[in-house]
Amino acid sequence: MGFDGQRSFTYRKGMTTTRTSLELLVGVLLLVAGCTSKREISAPTENALRIPLEAKVTSLDPHRTTDAYSSVSQSVAYESLFQFHYLKVPMTPVPALAESMPVFSKDRKTLTIKLKKGVHFQDDPCFTSTGGKGPEFTAADVIYFFERIAEPKLASPVFGTFEHKVVGIDEFHAGKAKTVAGVRALDPYTVEVRTVVPMPRFALDFTDTHGAILSKECVQNLGERINTYAVGTGPFKITEANLGSKIVAVRNPTFRHDTYPNEGSAEDRKNGLLDDAGKTVPFVDKITFEIFAERQPMWLKFKAGQLNHSKIPKDFIPTELAGGKPSAELAALGVQHYKRAKGDVTVNIFNMDDPIWGKNKKLRQAVALAMDVPQIIALGYSGQAIRAQSMVDPTQYGYDTNFHSRWSTRDVAKAKQLMAEAGYPDGKGLPPIDFPSADGTTQRQFNEMTERQLAEIGVTLKTDMLTWPEYDARMRQKQFQMTMMGEASSVPDIDDSTQLWHSRNAAPGPNSASYRNPVVDSLVEKIEALDNGPERMAVIAKAKAIMDDDLPYVALVHRIGNQFFQKWVKNTTFIDDLFIGCFAKYLRVETATAKK
Repeated sequence: MGFDGQRSFTYRKGMTTTRTSLELLVGVLLLVAGCTSKREISAPTENALRIPLEAKVTSLDPHRTTDAYSSVSQSVAYESLFQFHYLKVPMTPVPALAESMPVFSKDRKTLTIKLKKGVHFQDDPCFTSTGGKGPEFTAADVIYFFERIAEPKLASPVFGTFEHKVVGIDEFHAGKAKTVAGVRALDPYTVEVRTVVPMPRFALDFTDTHGAILSKECVQNLGERINTYAVGTGPFKITEANLGSKIVAVRNPTFRHDTYPNEGSAEDRKNGLLDDAGKTVPFVDKITFEIFAERQPMWLKFKAGQLNHSKIPKDFIPTELAGGKPSAELAALGVQHYKRAKGDVTVNIFNMDDPIWGKNKKLRQAVALAMDVPQIIALGYSGQAIRAQSMVDPTQYGYDTNFHSRWSTRDVAKAKQLMAEAGYPDGKGLPPIDFPSADGTTQRQFNEMTERQLAEIGVTLKTDMLTWPEYDARMRQKQFQMTMMGEASSVPDIDDSTQLWHSRNAAPGPNSASYRNPVVDSLVEKIEALDNGPERMAVIAKAKAIMDDDLPYVALVHRIGNQFFQKWVKNTTFIDDLFIGCFAKYLRVETATAKK
């Protein structure tokens, strides 16, 4: 899902406390005590944003990754053909590198895309043909996008979004053609894309870093260094990339002319969100992404004024966000708080290729009935989540409040009956489930809850705590039986979620369950081709019903997002974690110098 009409960016839930993080925690506690006792934090002197990431970045190559943390850091340097309007709700695509929205032919199978002129890649030594000067972005770079994501050696998770859909891309992927026949340049600033089936939401596939445009010359000259090196057309240029601790980006001096949105609601205008309308962006000179191995130090550094933005860890919610409102201490600090349902879903995932769990539907159904989701919401999320009925989240077209999963109400007796029918009464003869997860104190709490709940029906877990890159690799290699993961959507449409249902995206693609059902495949393809309306909703309902019966994924919760910004950060609104990087260009920092 997420990350496109592809997989959502998977978020993780926490990491372990090391000696270093404990030392940091003590230091920050002392600092916070000093600052908050005065109920005042000084504005920064540097025109810069400091933004936390909660896990290591896997790679800076946008065509190789599916996790949120990599995407956020990539999005300051790379751009796609389209982007989301900063202020419109629901999220609406608008041109970025494209000059205008795509124009469709009468049969909806040919798209014409006009490109902006005068856009250049960032200056960099990788451009040997121009002496380090960034070349102009043209239609050739869009053609290269399709060729690159279809390269078999790259094994890009983005390929599944266009496989069987763009004319000639399958032949190119199979080595039977030297070009993607369905993509051509009508002139240097116009691209034509022919599709096998209609793709009415084509623009949504190019609104995040999975649709990022890279330079062929730079990619070839960088080789594997592209994993820690980013050269795009974006507003910032990454100058330091330690994927495990810190990523620094500075203003790109050759960035194209881009402006703050002119359109917004009456409420936006009232809140000052249109004060910068029409002004050139970005506003800040520098962005630092600081990677945390523990959420508590992240939150305490935010309270000390050392971060501009943060989420609130669940353990702080009862005292600092009781009743959904910031505490008196936070109010005194002047922090800005925004709350909204997030575009994500936390799920249990089964490996459908596993000879036990993948082949025995009643086992999966028993697990679904044994999960105590209200307890998970209360203890795991401190009440900041809602029960999920399917993989479709509340921000997406296709979400239906009337749909209820057959397994959403806990029923231990029925679960035990299903265990017996599956051939494992009270769990007898059933080996422990191989259950890997990303390491962390919060995830351990989730694991412990899951262990207790499943023990009631005789199911035991064999947990394995891993770093995020290790965990991501295990998922891609199908080295698990069951796991818990968060799937975050990057587009407001079910097309994003259904990428996890179609067999073409089986692992190592975004369909981590490796679920294969030709009936669901056919329904997904219809969903992708249809325009919004009653017919599409009817097909969506059929697909969801089958998924709810097969249960390769057990949907648990949709999180409620609580976003905090310092009082000196302007143009703030609710920004989902996934978009903080690409929307950073719209944020303004009121420095201490500026105040004077």
